[in-house]
Amino acid sequence: MNGVDGHEPCGQCAASGSVQGFDVVPSSPEMRGLLEEIFTDRFMAKYTNFENFESFRYSSAVVVNWESDVLIYARERLDAIVRESTQFSSWEEMVRSAADLRYGPSGDVPDKDE
Repeated sequence: MNGVDGHEPCGQCAASGSVQGFDVVPSSPEMRGLLEEIFTDRFMAKYTNFENFESFRYSSAVVVNWESDVLIYARERLDAIVRESTQFSSWEEMVRSAADLRYGPSGDVPDKDE
């Protein structure tokens, strides 16, 4: 299987998490579920120009195959989209902020009763 732009990722590229300007992130159903959990409709409506995470994922500007076993995306492009359509300066800041709001800054998972 060829990588991005027909480039076959070598061991060094795979280990570094990038291929020719693209970030490579292993994905799983659990990780995709976690993104759905932290990017609540309330979070998305309050901090972005989208009603929900699904609208963000399938926006014509976001070019990521979210269902893949490996997410490959151009960090600069995704960060630019985040800057243009949210209150955040990068994808990483958006993820961290959503996780902090959901679980607290320490990453502790609150009890379901809270």
